[in-house]
Amino acid sequence: MATTVYKRSHIGNWLYPAKDLVKCTQIVSKDDLTNEGRIMHNCVASYHYACASGESEIFSLSCNNVKIATLEVSGMNVVQARGPCNQALKGDALKYYKRWCREKALKDLCYFDQA
Repeated sequence: MATTVYKRSHIGNWLYPAKDLVKCTQIVSKDDLTNEGRIMHNCVASYHYACASGESEIFSLSCNNVKIATLEVSGMNVVQARGPCNQALKGDALKYYKRWCREKALKDLCYFDQA
């Protein structure tokens, strides 16, 4: 049985040329969504219907090929941004997340009050 594939986001993927390899990629299939939830120990797989309907887009932020955050975007708003086990972002994860928001002109509804 074929996996469900989601519509590609207008936001696009992102590669940040830092000292580390930092990238943010859209999760575009139900299988990848399930895998993200398994690796990050979160419930993102339950967002399948929101992704399939176009209500939400899910992105995975990684550093040196290690996942550091799962991000939910609705329109041009980031409505959720969480680390492994739904922890708040901090350190490099927060820094790279904020940079991604700025470069993609996304409104940060999660950490807007933090530098």
